Amino acid sequence: MIRWIKRLFCKHDYQLLKKVSKFQNLRGDRIYIICTKCGHEQGSYFSEHF
Repeated sequence: MIRWIKRLFCKHDYQLLKKVSKFQNLRGDRIYIICTKCGHEQGSYFSEHF
Protein backbone atom coordinates (compact mmCIF):
# COMPACT_ATOMS: atom_id res chain seq x y z
CA MET A 1 0.00 0.00 0.00
CA ILE A 2 2.82 2.41 0.85
CA ARG A 3 4.56 1.68 -2.48
CA TRP A 4 1.38 2.54 -4.37
CA ILE A 5 1.06 5.89 -2.57
CA LYS A 6 4.76 6.62 -3.13
CA ARG A 7 4.41 5.96 -6.86
CA LEU A 8 1.26 8.07 -7.05
CA PHE A 9 3.00 11.23 -5.76
CA CYS A 10 6.46 10.59 -7.25
CA LYS A 11 7.85 13.08 -9.78
CA HIS A 12 9.36 10.34 -11.91
CA ASP A 13 12.99 10.48 -12.99
CA TYR A 14 13.15 7.80 -15.70
CA GLN A 15 16.42 6.27 -16.85
CA LEU A 16 17.29 3.56 -19.36
CA LEU A 17 18.68 0.53 -17.52
CA LYS A 18 19.65 -3.08 -18.25
CA LYS A 19 18.93 -5.88 -15.80
CA VAL A 20 21.98 -7.89 -14.84
CA SER A 21 21.49 -11.50 -15.87
CA LYS A 22 23.46 -14.72 -15.78
CA PHE A 23 22.78 -15.23 -19.50
CA GLN A 24 23.01 -12.72 -22.34
CA ASN A 25 21.15 -12.58 -25.63
CA LEU A 26 23.61 -12.52 -28.54
CA ARG A 27 21.34 -10.42 -30.77
CA GLY A 28 20.92 -7.47 -28.39
CA ASP A 29 19.78 -6.19 -25.00
CA ARG A 30 16.42 -5.65 -23.30
CA ILE A 31 16.37 -2.01 -22.15
CA TYR A 32 13.99 -1.10 -19.30
CA ILE A 33 12.69 2.42 -18.60
CA ILE A 34 12.63 2.65 -14.79
CA CYS A 35 12.13 5.50 -12.31
CA THR A 36 15.18 5.79 -10.04
CA LYS A 37 13.13 7.30 -7.18
CA CYS A 38 10.25 4.82 -6.77
CA GLY A 39 11.13 1.87 -9.04
CA HIS A 40 8.13 2.24 -11.38
CA GLU A 41 8.72 0.48 -14.71
CA GLN A 42 7.29 2.50 -17.60
CA GLY A 43 8.13 -0.05 -20.27
CA SER A 44 10.88 -1.84 -22.13
CA TYR A 45 12.20 -2.37 -25.62
CA PHE A 46 14.71 -4.61 -27.39
CA SER A 47 17.86 -2.94 -28.72
CA GLU A 48 19.69 -4.98 -31.37
CA HIS A 49 23.47 -5.04 -31.78
CA PHE A 50 24.68 -4.09 -35.23
